[in-house]
Amino acid sequence: MSIYTQKIKEYVLAAKNARTHAGKMVAFSELLKSIFGVSSFEIVQNIEQYVKTGGLMHLRGRMDLRLGQTIIEFKIDLSKELDAGKEEIERYTTILRKNGQKVAECLITDGVTFKVFVVREKAKEVRTINFEEVTPEQAIMFLDTFLFSGRKVPTADDLDMRFGPGSPIFEEIVGAPHSVF
Repeated sequence: MSIYTQKIKEYVLAAKNARTHAGKMVAFSELLKSIFGVSSFEIVQNIEQYVKTGGLMHLRGRMDLRLGQTIIEFKIDLSKELDAGKEEIERYTTILRKNGQKVAECLITDGVTFKVFVVREKAKEVRTINFEEVTPEQAIMFLDTFLFSGRKVPTADDLDMRFGPGSPIFEEIVGAPHSVF
């Protein structure tokens, strides 16, 4: 069993056992730190961000987590709280865009199942992934795609860093580090 397999399994167990939003966010932040090397500071500064608009239409809210152009809303019971989550991401997206900021996508999650939405006027679900039903490589690639890949055309160096020797994905697929040539 690879180190990434173990980290994903530990994360899924922690996310399932977390009974609060804060607990789910802590489990998620620990996963980001262990797999991607994200510092606590990078995560903490993006948790529970208060956003608001001014003018005639006054909107406000507190996003659970925002990383780059992605909003993440954590829910205790996704089946019961999904509609509320969609209303929240619609409101946050409207606020951020009115303030001149970009939002690429939004995730609503209970920590195990991640639902990806794009928001125009209403939230439209475009993808769902359950970390218990996919390989660790797929879970890591999902997180990397939506949280860390940025919004630019990848260069050869970007692709090498993400998929080449020494990358988490390469090591997970190939196994123990060794020369391929």
